[in-house]
Amino acid sequence: MTEQELLRKIADGDEETLNLDYKAAEALGKSDGKKTEITKDVSAMANCDGGIIIYGIAEHSDPSKRHLPEKLSPVSRTDYSKEWIEDVITNIRPRIDGIVIEPVALLSCGPNDVAYVVNIPKSSTAHQALDKRYYKRFNFKSVPMEDYEIRDVMGRGNRPRVEVHCSLVFKTESYTVRDTFGISYEPRETRIEKSVTLNVSVKNVSGVVIKYLSGFINLPSELLTEKEIEDEYEEDGVLLSHISKDNTVRDVVGGKSVGINFYPQYGPSWFYPLLPALNRTWRIKLDPYFSVEAHPDKIVKVLVAADNADPYSLEVAIREMPTSSSEEKE
Repeated sequence: MTEQELLRKIADGDEETLNLDYKAAEALGKSDGKKTEITKDVSAMANCDGGIIIYGIAEHSDPSKRHLPEKLSPVSRTDYSKEWIEDVITNIRPRIDGIVIEPVALLSCGPNDVAYVVNIPKSSTAHQALDKRYYKRFNFKSVPMEDYEIRDVMGRGNRPRVEVHCSLVFKTESYTVRDTFGISYEPRETRIEKSVTLNVSVKNVSGVVIKYLSGFINLPSELLTEKEIEDEYEEDGVLLSHISKDNTVRDVVGGKSVGINFYPQYGPSWFYPLLPALNRTWRIKLDPYFSVEAHPDKIVKVLVAADNADPYSLEVAIREMPTSSSEEKE
């Protein structure tokens, strides 16, 4: 983040939310009371859905514009360093992993003036502030949690969590078609086949094994090969396809050969578990003539459910997906 982005937030009047909190420079202080407030606000954000606290922007002084940013409120780097804030935050119990503190130079204010953007992840357990209490974000404030809320948050660690990423893979294969006449094996022609695959990768980011995994992918039917199109429906004049995926597999338990062909026999399907830190990738064949340039703003929607986890949803435009390509020759 830059000073210009902070000024844009002020100019646009980006209001505080459950995931965004503005704090003037005076919110930082070396008294026990100020330190407690810092741990209170940070732990409350982690106990809810995570978010950002910006130390260096003052809320509006006009009561009618409460919770709106009014101006920069620079923090002196010499008085309060990034390391000092980190030391205060480490008083939270248990410690919150994944917090990132980003100093933003406020050169328009002074050479030693900064704002601190504190990025706080959603935690997998409940965290206690310096005053031995548990807090949550509610109506733009940090308020004490009820007993059942604390128990519920502490139970997050027992529920699986997933992350979803989409990417595009472009593949070109060239191979030689040969004729066989007697003992000869002469090349007849070289063929080139192109394919495009949408990879939907689901990662288990929790410490819990996922037994049941279901995914639902919605995208314009015009992007797909004919074989991939299923459960079509129309929305805002666009024909979409609804594709269902899961983590079931079927083992080959036998088969029979007919001439040069082998026809496998499959056993019953079973759920292949997704262990912590591992991925499962669903591959969807797109039209081989597909290009990002032709469909940059087409949207792919993904919804993933796993055991008793909160559903994970993702909407991503084609132009925002990472791409890779490969060439293979026979």
